[in-house]
Amino acid sequence: MNGPLFRFARWCPGALGLWLRQRLFPSYFKTCGRKVLFGRFVELVGPEKIELGSRVVLTNGVVLDAGRAMASPAIILEDSVFIGTGSVLSAEGQGTLTIRAGANFSSLCRVRASAPLEVGRNCLVAAYCELGDGTPEEEVRDQGELKRETTVAEGCWLGVRMRLLPGVTVGHDTIVGAHAVVTTDLPSYVVAVGNPAAVLRKR
Repeated sequence: MNGPLFRFARWCPGALGLWLRQRLFPSYFKTCGRKVLFGRFVELVGPEKIELGSRVVLTNGVVLDAGRAMASPAIILEDSVFIGTGSVLSAEGQGTLTIRAGANFSSLCRVRASAPLEVGRNCLVAAYCELGDGTPEEEVRDQGELKRETTVAEGCWLGVRMRLLPGVTVGHDTIVGAHAVVTTDLPSYVVAVGNPAAVLRKR
């Protein structure tokens, strides 16, 4: 992956660059569907542990990092997932990251899976959001035991600069406001805001 052809394709602008990346990059992945689009300067670490569905879009500067993960596949992006400019998606240790079909991430998001983390179908994630990335003091516990799985159910909207701590579940079709910090589970069909996030009203 560090050969001259890969480096040229990663840099190459315009239609030629898109064409080269469409032809070259799929061979690096565990599996890769049809019509996947790769922007410029996409960084791939451990792509042999990454599965991409069809019509996935990875825009400029996206990082997919499965290099420190034990599972294979460690990162799964299902059909029609969109990952915005400069976003970083990583899995490490026992972590697995699954993004279901139709989910859309805006620019400069950070998703880190050190345990199972799933984002549901058709979720909309605004810019600068952080999912699953917390300090040891912020780790979510249930009756003294560390909660492991992090889940955003289908149809959720997550506002700009929202943070979702590891071990939290957000119910389906829930809206989380900008700059909110989600430290406890949120039910379905609600609007939640604040730090820590609390239910403002039902939808």
